[in-house]
Amino acid sequence: MTISIPFDLRATPGGTQPGVERAPDRDFGHSAGTAALADAALARARGRVDHGTEALLLITAARANGASGNRAAAAKLIVAAGTYHSMRGTTLADIAKTVAAQHRPEEAVQLWTRSLDLMDGVASHRNQLELRTVQSTAASYARRGIRGAAALSQRAARLRTT
Repeated sequence: MTISIPFDLRATPGGTQPGVERAPDRDFGHSAGTAALADAALARARGRVDHGTEALLLITAARANGASGNRAAAAKLIVAAGTYHSMRGTTLADIAKTVAAQHRPEEAVQLWTRSLDLMDGVASHRNQLELRTVQSTAASYARRGIRGAAALSQRAARLRTT
């Protein structure tokens, strides 16, 4: 969602002309101190919040560091956030395999579907191996008429090729 708010920029450091609307895809130009603030929020939250919130704080800190010109820190924070998603996706895939081994295919399909949501866009050898397993197992489930298995197999195949 993009929000565009026209406001008077006369009191805004680095602002343009009074009454000119800022581009909705840009920050407000107040990057001084934001990296330190975001880094401090992340440090304080680690181990105290759920992993999704921590991933959001990682991306926020990455953006603040990038805006402040600290590209190396921004890159490390982005990798950390991506690693979280990748690990969570492969963990769900591991759980799905265990559930499938317990002859609970409907639950396995649901877990694999959620794992693919997290694996989408993350390129790794481990993800490719998991996608191969998901695709072949889901294809066999589809032949048995397990609900959602055909779509899961097709999605895994698409993700393997991207």
